[in-house]
Amino acid sequence: MPTTIKDAIQQNKFRNVNHQAQVNLIYTSIGSKTKLRKIFMKYGFSSQQYNVLRI
Repeated sequence: MPTTIKDAIQQNKFRNVNHQAQVNLIYTSIGSKTKLRKIFMKYGFSSQQYNVLRI
């Protein structure tokens, strides 16, 4: 498992630290959505259905 965003996406240069933070947030968001989708599928419902239940 990669320890930094640079290792994870195999990119060594970013324009600045703000750019690196934005890429990190997007990467983390995608990973979280993927894990949650697997959990939802295990119980037979979608993320939209989960949101309705949560409300």
